[in-house]
Amino acid sequence: MPSRTVPTAPHSRNRGAGRPRREGPAGDAVVARIREGVALFDRTVHLGGSTAVALDGDRATARAAQLSTHALADPPGELFVSGGHADTELVRTPDDWRIAATALRIAWTRGTPPRLPAAAAPGDTI
Repeated sequence: MPSRTVPTAPHSRNRGAGRPRREGPAGDAVVARIREGVALFDRTVHLGGSTAVALDGDRATARAAQLSTHALADPPGELFVSGGHADTELVRTPDDWRIAATALRIAWTRGTPPRLPAAAAPGDTI
């Protein structure tokens, strides 16, 4: 489970071309949202690599390739696979580096993505 201290401030995300950037809460709300999403899967494997980082004083940007494979909980065993990259903005604090914003840019998918719980925006998928 992710650290309950990241992100430290409201975050934003953009999940791909044609999908609006969304603002979100920090802290416990992020952890709750991740738990909702993870419950949709029986198993997942996320591979990231080829990270490029650009430093600019107390700020940085990072881009990393991502390949994600998900075994759906319902219907059992059905796979959903996606590939693309993540763009992340980071900020240095007195203690460490923190995520300021992140955008997962999905370039391709295979299979049918699971539907998010009713509390999500209409038509939103994971």
